[in-house]
Amino acid sequence: MYGDATSPANAFGSQAGEAWSAGYTGSASVVVGVIDSGIDYTHPDLYLNIWLNPLEIPPAFRASLADANADGLISFLDLNAAANSLYVSDLNGNARIDAGDLLADVRWEDGVDNDSNGHVDDLIGWDYANGDNDPYDDNRHGTHVAGTIAASGGNGIGVAGVTWSTQLVALKFLNASGNGSTSAALQAIDYFTAAAKASTLQDFAATNNSWGGGGYSQPIADAIARGAAEDILFVGAAGNGGPDQIGDNNDVVANYPSNYSSTTSAGYDAVIAVASITRTGGRSSFSNYGSVSVDLGAPGSSIYSTLPGGGYGNLNGTSMAAPHVTGAIALYSAVSDASAAEIRANLLASTAATASLAGVTATGGRLDIGKLLTIDTAGSDLRFGTSGDDRIDMTKGGNDRVFGGEGNDLFAYGSAFGAGDQVDGGSGTDTLVLAGVYVGASALTLGADQLRGIEHLTLVGGTSYALAMADANVAAGALLSIDASALAAGETLRFNGSAERDGGFAVIGGAGTDFLEGGAGDDLLDGGAGGDHLEGGGGGDVLKGGLGDDTYIVDSVDDIVLEQVGYGIDIVRTAIGTRTDLYVLAANVDNFAGTSTAGQGVRFNAADNLAIMGDGNDLLALDDGGNDRVSGNAGDDLFYLGAAFTNADALDGGVGTDTVTLAGTYTIRFEADDLVSIEKLALASSGNAATPNAYNLTMNDINVAAGQQMVVNAQGLLAGESFVFNGAAETDGSFNIRGSRGADTILAGAGADRLWGGTGGDNLRGGPGKDMFEYRATDESTAAAQDRIGFTKGDQIYLTPIDADGVAANGNQNFRFVGAAAFGGSAGELRVSAAAGTPNGWLVEGDTNGDRVADLSILVVATPGYQLNAADFWV
Repeated sequence: MYGDATSPANAFGSQAGEAWSAGYTGSASVVVGVIDSGIDYTHPDLYLNIWLNPLEIPPAFRASLADANADGLISFLDLNAAANSLYVSDLNGNARIDAGDLLADVRWEDGVDNDSNGHVDDLIGWDYANGDNDPYDDNRHGTHVAGTIAASGGNGIGVAGVTWSTQLVALKFLNASGNGSTSAALQAIDYFTAAAKASTLQDFAATNNSWGGGGYSQPIADAIARGAAEDILFVGAAGNGGPDQIGDNNDVVANYPSNYSSTTSAGYDAVIAVASITRTGGRSSFSNYGSVSVDLGAPGSSIYSTLPGGGYGNLNGTSMAAPHVTGAIALYSAVSDASAAEIRANLLASTAATASLAGVTATGGRLDIGKLLTIDTAGSDLRFGTSGDDRIDMTKGGNDRVFGGEGNDLFAYGSAFGAGDQVDGGSGTDTLVLAGVYVGASALTLGADQLRGIEHLTLVGGTSYALAMADANVAAGALLSIDASALAAGETLRFNGSAERDGGFAVIGGAGTDFLEGGAGDDLLDGGAGGDHLEGGGGGDVLKGGLGDDTYIVDSVDDIVLEQVGYGIDIVRTAIGTRTDLYVLAANVDNFAGTSTAGQGVRFNAADNLAIMGDGNDLLALDDGGNDRVSGNAGDDLFYLGAAFTNADALDGGVGTDTVTLAGTYTIRFEADDLVSIEKLALASSGNAATPNAYNLTMNDINVAAGQQMVVNAQGLLAGESFVFNGAAETDGSFNIRGSRGADTILAGAGADRLWGGTGGDNLRGGPGKDMFEYRATDESTAAAQDRIGFTKGDQIYLTPIDADGVAANGNQNFRFVGAAAFGGSAGELRVSAAAGTPNGWLVEGDTNGDRVADLSILVVATPGYQLNAADFWV
C-alpha cells in the first residue's frame, strides 16, 4: 500500500498511501465483486464492508431501518448503529453485527426471494460451490483478496485495503480445496451483472478474478461481455506459471480468464490482466507476463492481508496483485463518473514505468494509484480543434483530452504533457511539441490512447528526454517522425518504440548520446553526433550513427547500418547470421559483438576489426583483410582468413574445438598472440594447378597451450602445392599434422606428435617427444617417392591402417616383421635393413603382394647407435 511519499516509503508499492493522504479513501456507493472462495464476513477488518443486498432485505422492516450515516444506503455500518438494534442480534457473540448474524436470523433469512433474482435470501452474495446463500470462505484465498481490496482503514487494527469502505459482494465458486467449475464461475459473473442492472444507488465497478485454469470458454467470454455492457471491469490475475511456478508468457500460451477480451463484443476491453512485482520492483519469479496480453503489474509478493477466523497472513501470487488493481478502480470510481472504458484507459495510462515490466506487459509499468487519482480532476481540459490548421496551446498542465480534427495542427505542451493527457490529431499532418524535463522520474511512457493521429513529434533542446511509445500511438502502416536534432551535447534522447507492431518511426537524435529503439516496422534511426545506441527492433531498419562512437543493435537480417569513414569507433551487436547465410558487417564499422548462443556466421569488413562472439559454433569470414583481433568464446568456431592473415591479426578460439583456415601463399612465423586456443589449423588448396598455394609455417611455443594438441591439416593440397611446417619451438604441447599430396617438410616439437605425410616424398621429423608416424596406404612412401623420417627412441611408425596382404576379402591383415631377412615371397612381410650410404639410416620395406618387391619403402634416420626393431612399429 506504500508509495514514494509514505512512511515507510516504497516506490514500488501501489501508492495507495499517497491517495489516502490526499483524502481518497473510497465510498460505500462503489461495489466490487470478489469471485473466489468466499469471504470471512465476520472478520473485524471486513464485516463493515460486506455488501448488503438492498432488494433482499425483508420488506417487513426494510423501511424501518435507519440510515445512520445518511449516505442513502443500508450497510453493516448502519446495522451496527444503536438506531437499528431492534432489527438485529449478535447471534455469534462477537460483539458486532455481521453477515453471520443475519444468515442465522430468521427475521432476515426469511426463505423468500425478495428481489426475484432466483436466489433465495441472497443477502450478501451467493455460494455457487455448495448451492446456498452462505458464501463463507473455507479456503482463505478469497478472504485474503478481499482484505487487499477493502479491509477497513483507520480503525486501529490489522490492515487497510486499497479502499476503506467499498462494498464487497461475496461470490463463492471455489470450494475448500480451491477448486471450482466453469459453470459456477459463469453464474457468479452473471450474478454481479444482474445486481448492477438492478441497482439504482450504487456503482458496480468491477469484479476481482484471482483464479484461473482451463481453456477458452465462450460462455465465460459472453458473461464478461455482458458485464462490460453494464460498465463493469473484469480484473484478472495473469497467473503463476505452470507446475514449476516460473512465470510463463501469456502471449504464447493463453491464461484464462485474464486473456479474455471484450473489445469486439463491447467496443472496449473490460478485462485488465495483472502481473505481480516484488517490493523492490522486480517481476515476481512466479508471475506470468505478456507484452500484449498482460496490462500492468502490481504488488503480489509477500502480501499481508486478512485470513478467515479474524487473522492475517502473507500470501504470494498474481492473485494478490489483481486486488490492488481492483481496489484502485473502486477508489477512482468513488471520485469520478468516468465510464469503464475511460477508467481502464486512465488506469493503464497512469502506470509507473518499471524496468522489470518493460517489454513484458502492455504498459511496461506498475500500478500507481496516486497518479491515477490525478486524472480527470480539476484542471483537466477537453479541447477540440477546427477544420483548419490549428495551434493548440496546452502548456498550463492538467490531464487534458484534445482532438485536433481536420487540418495540419500543432499541439504545444511544453513540459506539461503527462500520463493523463490524450492527443488525437485527427486528419492532416499533425505535430506535438514538447519542451521540458521528460527524463528520470518524469520519463514519458505513452499509453495506447495518449497519442493518435500524430505524424511529427518535436523535442525542443535544453534538456534530456526519455520517451516510450505504445503500439497504438502509430496507426498500421503509418510513420511517426521524432525530431530531437535541437538537443545539444550533454542532452540525451532515450526513445523506446519497441511496443510498436505495425507502424514505423523516423527518429533524428541530437548532438548528445542518444538511445534509440524502434519497433517491429521499418524504422529510420539517425543518432546524429555523439556516441549513440541504436536498436531497430523488427523489420528492415536503417541505422545511422553519425559522429561519435556508436553502438548498433541489429535485430533483423534486413537492417542496414550506415557509418561514414572517420566517424568514430563503432560496434555492431547482433545474433543475426548463420553458417550458410552470413551477416555482413557494414563498411567503416570497427567492432563486432556476436550475441547468439546457437552460433552465427559473420563476414567482417576490411577495417581493423575487434570482435567477441557468443557461445555457439560460429563461422567468421575474415578474408577481407585488416588487422583483426577476434575472440570466439565457447563453441566450435571456424575462422576463415583466406590469404589475408598477418602477424597483426590475433585469433583466440576460446572454449571448444576451434579452427583457423588459411587459403593462399604464406611464409609466416606465427607470434604468440596470433593463434590462441586454436585446435585446428586448416590449409586450403587453390583448386587450380596453375595458381598453386604454398605454405611455409613456423609456430610459436605459445600457439599450443601446455598439454593441448593442434591439428594441422594440409590434406586438401594438390600435388603441385607445397607444405613446409616447423613446430620445433613447441615445448609443452603437441601437433597432429596431416600432410599434403606433395613432398612436405614437417618438423614437430617436443611433445608427443602425430605426423602423416600423405603421398609424395616427405621429410618428417617429430622432435624430442614420443612421436607417431602414420601411414594409411603403401603409395604414401615408395622407392620412387620415399619419405625420410627423423626417428628417436620412443617414436612409433604406425602401419595398422594398411592391409598387409592387399586382399580385401581377407580383411585388414597386419604386417609380419621378418627383421633384416629378404622377402620370402609371402604377402604381408615387413623388413628393416641398414640403409646403404645413409649414416644411422634404416630402410623399412613392406611387401603386400608377395612378389618380393617392396610396395612400401621408408627411409628412417635414427639417432646414432639406435637400431630399429619390431617394437618401433604398429603393424
